[in-house]
Amino acid sequence: MYQQALLTTELTSLFASAPQPHTQVLANAAVRRAMSSGGDEDFHGGVKRRSVEEDELCQICYETFEDGEEAGGKLEWCRGECGKNFHKDCIKQWKSQCQKDQKPIACPNCRTDWVDEIAKKTSAGGVEYNEEDGYVNLGKLQGMPEERDDSSYSEWMGRSRYRDG
Repeated sequence: MYQQALLTTELTSLFASAPQPHTQVLANAAVRRAMSSGGDEDFHGGVKRRSVEEDELCQICYETFEDGEEAGGKLEWCRGECGKNFHKDCIKQWKSQCQKDQKPIACPNCRTDWVDEIAKKTSAGGVEYNEEDGYVNLGKLQGMPEERDDSSYSEWMGRSRYRDG
């Protein structure tokens, strides 16, 4: 005879005696905030996209948002703090001017670091998303070096495949 599943009493006993998670191995608060969007395009790090109000102005060009721009993907929004909407072309020019002036890219409305749409990286360099390899480098947020340390990799595992070039 065998038992296909544990009984409720057995599970309760098992979980009651399970060790508590170690908080020192959890990602720090900055990493948890940066990764908390869960892929929801209208939610990022606790910041929800504001819906476009009637006669609402873009804070860069001061023109009203047209019907269908939100649904048509022609708007960008602040994922850093305020959730304010901007025309994609306007925010592109804003970011370009900030880079040209060698200033950090910040939201035109709330002045927090700008968080990119897909890359989820701040202009201050908090999160680096590598599209080619498909990973997120959270080293800077954890207070660790940004470069991959391959010094302990075995030579037979192909240490060079983890290096650039």
